Amino acid sequence: MDEFVPVVVIPTFNHGGCVVDVASRVALLGLRVIVVDDGSTDGTAEAVREWIERGGERAEIVRHDRNRGKAAALRTGFARAAELGASHVVTIDSDGQLDPEDIPRLLEVSRASPGALVLGRRPEVIKGCPARCVVGRRNTSLAILAQTGVRLSDTQCGLRVYPVSLSRGVRCGSSRYAFEAEIITRACWAGFEVREVPVNCRYFAGEGRVSHWRPWRDSWRQAGLHVRLTLEALLPWGKSPRPGEERGRGWKRLLAWLNPLRSIREIRRQSIGDLELGCGLGIGVLIGTLPFYGFHTAMSLYAAWRLHLHPAAVVLGSQISAPPVGIALAVASITVGHVLLHGSLPDRPIDPGTSMFWETPLVWFLEWLAGSVVVGVSLGLLAYVVGVSIGRVMRVVAEFRARSARAR
Repeated sequence: MDEFVPVVVIPTFNHGGCVVDVASRVALLGLRVIVVDDGSTDGTAEAVREWIERGGERAEIVRHDRNRGKAAALRTGFARAAELGASHVVTIDSDGQLDPEDIPRLLEVSRASPGALVLGRRPEVIKGCPARCVVGRRNTSLAILAQTGVRLSDTQCGLRVYPVSLSRGVRCGSSRYAFEAEIITRACWAGFEVREVPVNCRYFAGEGRVSHWRPWRDSWRQAGLHVRLTLEALLPWGKSPRPGEERGRGWKRLLAWLNPLRSIREIRRQSIGDLELGCGLGIGVLIGTLPFYGFHTAMSLYAAWRLHLHPAAVVLGSQISAPPVGIALAVASITVGHVLLHGSLPDRPIDPGTSMFWETPLVWFLEWLAGSVVVGVSLGLLAYVVGVSIGRVMRVVAEFRARSARAR
């Protein structure tokens, strides 16, 4: 399809007080509107139908008989837009936090790059934005960077432009809010370009803010999704290179990638984030805790390559396996593994120098492996915090030196 035909999809659930305002502002832009009511119980459907009857000529409503989640509402909207002959689908939330007037700027980028997924990028600091939203935004961006190598500032904004070819060709199994994160990763893996455009955003206080985000359940669902996608990213197949990414790296690029001094320079130039440094150390510590002595460095380099982390940080973290710390970690892992598998502390000495130890080597190894995952994840999280702190301190020092140099 060569013609550029955008259609706006507005998924909504119990936002009867603001969805009509959002839809009417979209309609003023001359765009066709599809409101997908995801089983609202507050009269949302009636309010939208009344607005359509009053003059919403290029608008329609599709309704689910029960609440099925945002992912299902988006899929319904994508399908209906495709039936109407759309080439691109614009999505915007119905809670009024995003400005429909920003849509033309996204469409301008989409028209210039019709095969790209265009994301709205909200300001870094938004008045009234809960701290959990800021943390979630940074962590999700970090996870997608590890999975795809694409550095994005805001992966959770609901204002987007999807090519219909993407919504049809990229399959995502996630439900609710996790869908919007998964589709970015899978779009990158499928070779789609991802662009960001600055947009406005506001957070309402008190009764003016209606959110259907369930902090515990949806956060755990998001975490599970990113664990699964990150493990999938470690597989050496099934991913297309990003647009403009070279397939062959060559010895010079490989040596530059392995150069440990690059990490320090990138931190000082702020081209590598605190979270990336912490993530590299954390992954390295997890690998170093596993019972695969002799392979930790190779495993660290592979993980750094697949997860787009700096190899120096990952390899450094894996050195936790060196004696004497490595010996203590092995004993701790076997003890934890024995508790996990048998429900009790070991009744035998954990000493490779005894014949009793070598009578059941497979049992010891399985206990070590099971326990090392628990110990490795725990220590990896601690290393993550330490790495983030180190990155921030180095950045502050670099900024101080730069200000001092300018003052001279």
